[in-house]
Amino acid sequence: MLNELDFNPHESKALKHATHIVNNGIKKYIEVNPFLEYLWSIQMNELLQSYKISAFEQVKLTEEEKIEY
Repeated sequence: MLNELDFNPHESKALKHATHIVNNGIKKYIEVNPFLEYLWSIQMNELLQSYKISAFEQVKLTEEEKIEY
């Protein structure tokens, strides 16, 4: 439904206001941690592989299109 209405909850004023209240008016930023990003990417990769999900379409080559090495 949110996609149909072209609504992004992460950019809403309500979310920004709620975050402002929760943080007592202090702007807080998430520090980048390369190791945690690495672990997250491995976990997401394993999850996608376990459900056989791919960001790309399944490509089927015909015999003429195949390249032999």
